[in-house]
Amino acid sequence: MYHKWTREEEISLCRLIANYSTNWELINRQHLQQFNVLQLKNKYREIVSDFNLHNGKKPKKQERAKRENSSAGELTAQKEEEVYKVLRSLLTVQ
Repeated sequence: MYHKWTREEEISLCRLIANYSTNWELINRQHLQQFNVLQLKNKYREIVSDFNLHNGKKPKKQERAKRENSSAGELTAQKEEEVYKVLRSLLTVQ
């Protein structure tokens, strides 16, 4: 069953990976049960790919606005900065 990821769910996934690394089964079983393990892995890869595409910097305003308009849920600047902070720490550790 398809489920469109909200920004809140993406943020939650990033936080959980910061805490549990890539223990997908644990993340799935205890936190994000609405997704299967493969969906979690794929979403993480997508987030990291987008992050790397922008060299660890927030996308330009136009790209960010386009992304926000096309997604369910609104991402505030503070929450967006939090996501990038978590991703920076994850990707510098790996």
